Amino acid sequence: MATQEKELMFLILQYLDEEKHKETVHRLETESGCYFNMSYFKELVTQGKWDEMEKYLSGFTKVKDNQHSVKIFFEIRKHKYLEALDKRDHAKAVDILRKDLRMFEPFSKDLFEEMMLLLTLDDFRENPKLSMYKDTETARADLFRVLEDLIKDNPLIRDKLHFPTIKTSRLRTLINQSLNWQHRQCKNPMPIHDIKTLYVDHICMQPSAARAESPAISHPNIAAEVLSPIFSCCHMFSGQQFQPAPGAIIPAAIGAPVWRRRSASSAAILMGPQTPSGHIENQNGDSNNPLKRSRSCRISQEVGNIPPVPYSGQPHGHNTLSPDDLPKVVATTLPDQGSPVTSMDFHPIQQILLLVGTLGGDVFLWNVGARKKIYEKCFDVWKLDACSKELQASLYAGETASVNHVTWCPDGTLFGVAYSKNIVHIYSFCRDNAVISHLEIEAHTGSVNHLGFSYPNEQLFVVTCGDDRLIKVWDAATGAIRFTFEGHEAPVFSVCLHQKENIKFVFSAATDGKVKTWLYDEFGARGTYDAPGHSSIRMAYNSNGTRLFSCGTNNEGESFLVEWDEGEGSIKRTYQGLGQQAAGIVQFDTTKNRFLAAGDESTIKIWDMDNTNLLTIIHADGGLPVIILPNDRVASSYFYYIAANYYLWKNLQASPCVRFNKEGILLAVSTSDNGVKILATYDGFRLPRTAENRSLPLEAPGGGGFGSSSAMADQSTSFAAMKKNEVRTLADGNHRTSNVSGEGSTRWKVTEITEPSQCYSLRLPDNVTDTKVSRLIYTNSGSGVLALASNAEHKLWKWQNSDDGNLDRKATANVHPVLWKPENGIMMMINETSGTNPEEAIPCLALSKNDCYLVSASGGKISVFNTATFKCMAMCMPPPPAATFLAFLPSDSNIIGIGLEDSSIHIYNVITDKLCVWSMAGWEKRSSKCLEAPSGRSMPAVSDTRVQFHQNQIHLLVVTDTHIAIYDAQKLDWLNKKNEVRSLADGKPRRSNVSGEGSTSWKVTEITEPSQCYSLRLPDNVTDTKVSRLTYTNSGSEVLALASNAELKLWKWQNSDDDNLDGKATANANPVSWTPKSGIMMINETSDTNPESAIPCLALSKSDSYIVSASGGEISLFNMVTFKSVTTYIPPPPEATFLELHPSDNNIIGIALKDKSIKIYNLGTSEVKATLKGHRNRITGLAFSLSLDILVSSCADTQLCIWSMAGWEKQSSTYMDKPRGRLMPPVSDTRVQFHQNQIHLLVICEKQIAIYDAQKLDWLSRWFDNTGGITSGAYSGDCQSIFVSFEDGTVYVFTASNLRLRCRINPTAYLPSNPRSSVYPLVIAAHPSEINQFAVGLSNGRVYVVEPSESEGRWGTSPPGST
Repeated sequence: MATQEKELMFLILQYLDEEKHKETVHRLETESGCYFNMSYFKELVTQGKWDEMEKYLSGFTKVKDNQHSVKIFFEIRKHKYLEALDKRDHAKAVDILRKDLRMFEPFSKDLFEEMMLLLTLDDFRENPKLSMYKDTETARADLFRVLEDLIKDNPLIRDKLHFPTIKTSRLRTLINQSLNWQHRQCKNPMPIHDIKTLYVDHICMQPSAARAESPAISHPNIAAEVLSPIFSCCHMFSGQQFQPAPGAIIPAAIGAPVWRRRSASSAAILMGPQTPSGHIENQNGDSNNPLKRSRSCRISQEVGNIPPVPYSGQPHGHNTLSPDDLPKVVATTLPDQGSPVTSMDFHPIQQILLLVGTLGGDVFLWNVGARKKIYEKCFDVWKLDACSKELQASLYAGETASVNHVTWCPDGTLFGVAYSKNIVHIYSFCRDNAVISHLEIEAHTGSVNHLGFSYPNEQLFVVTCGDDRLIKVWDAATGAIRFTFEGHEAPVFSVCLHQKENIKFVFSAATDGKVKTWLYDEFGARGTYDAPGHSSIRMAYNSNGTRLFSCGTNNEGESFLVEWDEGEGSIKRTYQGLGQQAAGIVQFDTTKNRFLAAGDESTIKIWDMDNTNLLTIIHADGGLPVIILPNDRVASSYFYYIAANYYLWKNLQASPCVRFNKEGILLAVSTSDNGVKILATYDGFRLPRTAENRSLPLEAPGGGGFGSSSAMADQSTSFAAMKKNEVRTLADGNHRTSNVSGEGSTRWKVTEITEPSQCYSLRLPDNVTDTKVSRLIYTNSGSGVLALASNAEHKLWKWQNSDDGNLDRKATANVHPVLWKPENGIMMMINETSGTNPEEAIPCLALSKNDCYLVSASGGKISVFNTATFKCMAMCMPPPPAATFLAFLPSDSNIIGIGLEDSSIHIYNVITDKLCVWSMAGWEKRSSKCLEAPSGRSMPAVSDTRVQFHQNQIHLLVVTDTHIAIYDAQKLDWLNKKNEVRSLADGKPRRSNVSGEGSTSWKVTEITEPSQCYSLRLPDNVTDTKVSRLTYTNSGSEVLALASNAELKLWKWQNSDDDNLDGKATANANPVSWTPKSGIMMINETSDTNPESAIPCLALSKSDSYIVSASGGEISLFNMVTFKSVTTYIPPPPEATFLELHPSDNNIIGIALKDKSIKIYNLGTSEVKATLKGHRNRITGLAFSLSLDILVSSCADTQLCIWSMAGWEKQSSTYMDKPRGRLMPPVSDTRVQFHQNQIHLLVICEKQIAIYDAQKLDWLSRWFDNTGGITSGAYSGDCQSIFVSFEDGTVYVFTASNLRLRCRINPTAYLPSNPRSSVYPLVIAAHPSEINQFAVGLSNGRVYVVEPSESEGRWGTSPPGST
C-alpha cells in the first residue's frame, strides 16, 4: 500500500472510531491490513470468539506464511479444542481435530498424535503436559499472553501494531480546508453559499441563476449522512443560512477550534492548499442545543497547538516512506566469494542471514550482521552412481557447474540450490544454524535455471525449470515428482509461484519471451503471453501479493522493467531508465510495496511502483560490476555464452545482483571483485551486530593467516575434485587454485610474504657446525622442536613458562627457547653409525606418542633414546640393511615399522627386541600403486616420497620431489579422480574380516566382579515368564518391557534431589513400576492363542506418547499415560512378527506378518499403503533410513532386503555370508538396526554380527561367535559401541567402527550368584543418551539396568586401530 493510501486509511479508521462504528472499524482493519488492534484482539480472546479471531488475523497473515503464523493459529485452535474437551463435547472436539488441527500434522506429527490421544482420556489434565490447565478464564488469559508474544515477533504483523499520532478529527479538517480552497477559487464567490454534497466540486453560481442540483445527489441532505458537520450542517438543523465572509473557513467540529493554518510538515505530507487567514462567527441559537450554541473563535497559529487524540490503541510516531527510507549506506562488505555472485536470498525470518550462490558452483551462508560465514559448500554430487550416464560423463570429464539460483522456503527451514548441471540440492536449516543435506534431485536434462517453494494442497513442493523446456513439481519431503508441465518451445528461464483467493498457480518464462501460466494439475498451460521485447525475464510480486512485475533482457541487450495487468495478461506500465546494452540479464527486486530496484550499469536504480520515471540511483560507494559490451560482440544468445564461460565473466560481468531482506531495511548487491556489499537503512543498522560491525574497523580479509583462504575459514573441511587436477578444501572459502603456475586467477592472487614485517621469525640457539638438518619434528606436546643433523647428532629445543610472553609453554616465534641439556652431563643424543659416513646415510627419526623416548638411525644400528636423560636405552637391528624410515604404531609405541634399504618393512617390538610375526590384519599386502605423473610432465626415477595420514586416518598426504597429492588410503585413489568430493569427517571404518583381538600389548577388559559395575534389578511382581522385548523410552527416563505372557511393564525414574537430578534411567536410583491411577494394565490381545508360543513385537512412538504392540493377536495401540487400549488393527491370521514405526511420521508403521509379507500401514486412517513381498522365510526385523529413503527387512534365513520408500519397490537383497568351515543354523532371528548416520546397518543373528553399508549391501566388518549363541544386540546411544548378549549370560561390548571386542562382562558381575540357575539375557537395550548404560531382559522375567562403576568409567578401552 502506497504511503498516502495508507495514511488515508488511518484517517478513515480514526473517523469511524470517532463516530463509534466499531464493527466497521475492525472490518476495515482486517481488510486493509494496515493496523492490528491488539486491544480488540484481546477482547476476542477473552470472549472465546475463535472464528472471529481467525477472521481478523487473516487480514494480516495466513496460517502458513511463516513459523510464527503457524504457531499463532495452532495455539488458537488448540485452546478451542481443549475447551471442547473440557466441556465434554467430544463430537465438537473431534470436528475441531479433523477440520482445524489436522492441517498442522505435517509440522509435528507426534504432537498431533498426542492431541488425538487426548480424546481417550476422561480428563485431558491426566496428560502431564496439560496438568496445569485451569479454568477457562485463566486459560484464555494465558493464551492471550502467548499470542501477544507471537504476534509481536511475527514480521508480517509487528510493524502494524501501532497507530500513528493524529490530531483530532483530522479527516474533517482536511475536507473543510479543501472546500474552503474550492470556494476561494470560485470566479464569483458568494458571501452566502450552501454546500450540500461532497460528490462534486463546489462552485458558486451567479445570484440570478437557478442552482441545479447535482445529478449524482438524490437527496438534499445526503452529505449529513456521509460526513458531518460541514458547511451545510448549520442550515440543516436550524433552517438558517450560514453566512461566512469571503475567505472564511468552516469549523471542523462543534467544540473544536475553528480557525487553523496548516503546518509546513502537514503541507509537505498532503501537498494541499494553505488555509487563508480570516475570522468567522457562528450564528446565535438555542443554548440548550449544542449544535446551536454561539461561541467566539480564536486564531490558532499552528496545527500543533491542537492536542493529539489517540486512536483505540497505543499512540506512536509514524514514519512516512520516502526514497530516504531505502537502504543506501554501505554497512559492511562480504569478501571475495571466489567467483561472480549469481544469486542471493535473505532468510525470511532471520533477516540478517544471506544465502549466496556463485558462478563457480559455491554456496555460502553469511551472517551479514556479524560478517561471519556460517556455511559453505562447493558443487558436488552426493550420489554419483544414481545419476544419469550423461551427467556422469560430464562430471568425469572434469566439467564443473555454476549456481543459477538459490532460495529459501517460506518458513526458512529449507533452502534450495539450482545448478547449471541437472542437479537441485535441498538443504535443511536448523535452529542452531546447522545445515544438513536433505535432498539431491536430478531435476532436468541440462541446466536447472530457477526454482521456488510452494504449498499447494497444504504440502510443501519444490518447483524447478530448466533447459529441457520443462517445469517440474517435486515433493520437498521425499523428492518424488508430482507434476511435469510441458508446452514451452525454448529453455525455461524462470518460475514465479503465487496464490490468489486459494488458487495456487505458476508463471513460467522462457528464453524466447513466452510466458505461460499453470495450475497444479495435468491439464496444460492456462494461458500464454509475450514478454516485452521477447526478453528472458524473472517475475515477482510486491510484498502483499497484489501487483506483478518482471524484469529481463533480450538477446540484443535491451532490458525491460514492467508491471503486468494480471487480468488481461498485458503490460500495465513500463518503467524508464534501464540501459540498453546489458551483458547479462538484469536482475531486480521489490520492497515495502512501494519501490523497485534493478542492478544496471554498475549502479542500483530505484523506481516508485506508481511512477514510470527513475526515482533515484544508488552507487553504493562504487565497485559494482561494470557492463562492457562491444557492439561487434552483440549476438544472439550472447549472454548465455558469457554465463557459461567463467574466464569471460571475469572480464565482462553481468549486471549487479540485488536482493532486499523482507523488511526492506537491508539490500545486498554483488560487486565487481566477487564480493557482496550490504546496504542498510537506519533500522538496518540496528539489526543484531550490524551497527557493531559498522562502528568498528573491519578486519582485512586474510588477517591472521597466510593468505586470504584463512580469512573466513571454519572448522569443516572437505576435498573437492576440480578441473585440471585441482584440489581444494572447503575451509578455503575464497578461491580455487589456478592451473597456471605462479599466476593464480586475475581476481585473486597468491599472498606474497616478502618483508620481515609480515611475519615473526626466530632462529633457535645452537652451536652450528657445518651440517645439514636432515629431519625435523615438533614434540607431540607442542613445547619442543627436535632435529636430527646429517652428522647423526640430535638437538632438542624446549620452551619454558614465561609470565611475559609464553604462559602455556608452547613453541612460539616470540619467545626464545633453550637448547636442552639434561643435568647428568650428557651433551647430546648421537646415533650409532657402524663405521659408515653419516653424511651419506639416510637419517630417520620417530618420537613416541608421550614424547618419552626417541627411535633414530643414521646408517647404523637403530637407537632408542630417553628424551629426558638423553641416555641410549637400547640399540637394535645392526646393518646391513640400514634403516631408511621409522614410524610408531599410533596406539602402541612399543611397535615400530622400520623401512630398510633392501626394500622390506619390518614390524618390530622395541621391548622384546623381536620382529613381530603377527599382523594387524595378517600384515598382508592389500594393494599397491605407483604415483601418477601429471600429463605432459616427467617424474624423477628416484625421489624421496613421504607419506602422512590426516587425523581422520583415511586421507593420506603424499609428498615427492615434484608434486603433492591427497589419497584415499582405503582405495589408493587420489581424491581428484572422477570429481569425487568427500568431507574429511566422513571417514568410513576399514573392513576387517578378522575376529581376533589385536596385538598382545592390548587386552580385552574383563568385568567379573560386582564391584566393577553397577547393576540394578527393576522392581516387579515376577511371574514365570520371559522378557521378550525391551526398550528405553526416547526421553531416557523409562524402560518398557513386553513379557511372553503379553503383558507390558513400564518403569519410571523420578527426579531426585539427592542422586538423580535429571530423572534419567540409572542403576544408582530405584525407579517405580508405573501404573496409572485407574489401575489398568497394558495387555496385548491374544485371540485365544498361547502368547508364550507367539512372536511378540513392540514399537514406541517418537514422542513416547503411545505404544504399538502385538503378541500373536490383533495389533494394539496403547496410550502411554493412561495405559488404555485406544484401538486395535489387523486381526490374525496372519499375525504380526515385527513392528517398526516410520521415524518421521508415526502414523506410518511397517508391519511384518507371518505370511512373509510387509504391510506399510497408516494408523490414523487404518489404510494399507503398500504390501511388500519378496522374503522366503519369516521376517524378523525392520529398520527405516530417512537419509537413504529406504526400508531394510531381515528374515530368519539371514536374507536382507532393501525397499525404496518412494514407491515401496524392492531395490536389492542379499544373504549374510557363512564363514568357511562353520555351520550356521538354518533359521535364526536376524535383527537390523541403523547407525545414527543412517547408512551403516548393524545385523545380528545367532552366530554372527556384521556391519553393512546399506547403500550397496556390502559388509564392512563382521564377527563370528565361537561360544554360546547370540541372543540380542544393540548400538549404544552414541553408536560408537555395540552391546551383545549371549546364552551363557555374558555381555560383550564391541567397538562399532571395526567390531573389535573391547570388554567382556561376566554374568557374575551383574547377576546374583545362583549355581543352579540358568538365567541369561534374552534381549538387550541401550540407553539413548547414557552411552555406557544398557538394560537386559532375562529368561526369568526380570530386568536389570547395568552401567560401569566410577572406577571403570567406561566399558574398556578401544583396541588398536579403532576410530
